Amino acid sequence: MKGRLGMIVCPMLEDEAIYNIENDPEVDDVYLVEGPFNDTIVPKLRQHKIEYKKIPQGVALAGQFDPEKYSVIIWVMFMGLHEDIDMLNMEVTNQIVTVHRSVDSIMLYYGRCGRGLDKICDWAEKNIPIPVMIFRNRDGSICDDCICVPVGGTDRYLN
Repeated sequence: MKGRLGMIVCPMLEDEAIYNIENDPEVDDVYLVEGPFNDTIVPKLRQHKIEYKKIPQGVALAGQFDPEKYSVIIWVMFMGLHEDIDMLNMEVTNQIVTVHRSVDSIMLYYGRCGRGLDKICDWAEKNIPIPVMIFRNRDGSICDDCICVPVGGTDRYLN
């Protein structure tokens, strides 16, 4: 596989991001974009012996990764965004707009987060020329929150 996957990650779902990287045999390179919210993901990457390179935002946005490799680029967001769903929506939307020209697809490591991200993929489908994905339940609805994602969806959490 070749290409660039951008991961926009809430710190509550860092473990899931690491699990996906660790269990994807096609990942060639992992890049962690330097930022103020990387405190908890760095030790996890090391613990799982995932080799990564820290890169400045400008390098990440240049998008000049080896076209013959499958690269994962991680942006970790501020965990407190879920306290204000309007701010959460605005910040995640802005991040998508900022990074989409640098990657071939984006995976949002978020749930609905109090309905703050209910329409994010619908918006992205109309406004962003690459796939933007989020965790979904079996019925196609977005997982309610960061608790539902690791247990396999909203239904499994409620049962």
